[in-house]
Formats: sequence, structure tokens, C-alpha cells
Amino acid sequence: MAKKHRIPHKFLPWIEARKKYKLSHMHIQMARELGLSPKKFGNYANREQQPWKLPLVDFIEFLYERQFKKKEPDEVKSIEQIAGEHVSKRNQKKAAKAKAETQESTNETAAEPESGGEISLGLVAGQQNQRPDSEGHDQASEAGDRGDDRSSPSVGQIALSDHCIPAQTQDDASDQSQ
Repeated sequence: MAKKHRIPHKFLPWIEARKKYKLSHMHIQMARELGLSPKKFGNYANREQQPWKLPLVDFIEFLYERQFKKKEPDEVKSIEQIAGEHVSKRNQKKAAKAKAETQESTNETAAEPESGGEISLGLVAGQQNQRPDSEGHDQASEAGDRGDDRSSPSVGQIALSDHCIPAQTQDDASDQSQ
């Protein structure tokens, strides 16, 4: 039994619009190049209630000619061909990524140290885990310089973005209830 080709979801509305409005592959490609939405084709093709509108095919051709200064695309492809190319390109990227990961893992195993099996975490005793911010400064050292630690609110405070609001104490609650 032949394997059925999967069509990505982003192409399905175009296939449905082509069938529903009886458009050709060329008109679908032109509409995609123009950036039209297949969900809006019903509004564009509403000639019964709005007779001054152009038929959908003529409307797409008019917009395409005005935008690109030519009557039709140089190479016309069906949406199924475009979807097939998309899937094959995606599979090639996945294969290249998998190949790069296998090469990276083989490089890591070759570069492992042959020392006594003890792994250093890079922390010296008493040193805090510090990470630089976007400007390259250590956040922990700056917090100590300011005399406050903005990373976590003190007890009895609720952190709301950059502002700290003192939490309601029991004395305040009893005053409000009286």
C-alpha cells in the first residue's frame, strides 16, 4: 500500500479555498504571494450582496498586476508541490541537525579528561553562584554594594515587578475591622 503524503496544516486552508471557490493553482499562488488570507475569500467573493465587487479571480489578478507589474507568476506550482518541497526541506534540516548532534557527541567523548574521575564544578569554597547580567556585571556583587538584594523580597513584603509593598500586618487588619 502506498504511503500517503502528509500536507502541513498551514497549507490546508489554501487547498480548501481552491476547491471551494474553484480557483486555479496560479490564482492560489498569486494570492499567497500577495499575502491574502484564504479565510477572507468569502468577503472578497461576495458578489450577490455587493455586486460592485470584482469576481474573486479578477480581483486577485488585478491586485497581482498592480503589485508585481506582471500578469502571472513566472513559475506556477500547485500547493501540493509547495507542501512537498516544504516537507522535504524540513526533513533535510532535521537530518543535518541529527548529523551535527552525533558529530558533537563523538567530539565530546573524544575530548573527555582521563583524570581520576573527579569532576570539578568550578565553584571555590565560600564562593556564591554568580551570573553576569547583560552588561557583564555580577549581580550578586552589585546587590551587596547597594545594601539590598532585589532578587527576592524581604519577609513581610510582596514583590510586584520592581516595587515592594509591605504586606498587611495583624495590627492593620484589626484596625480596619473596627
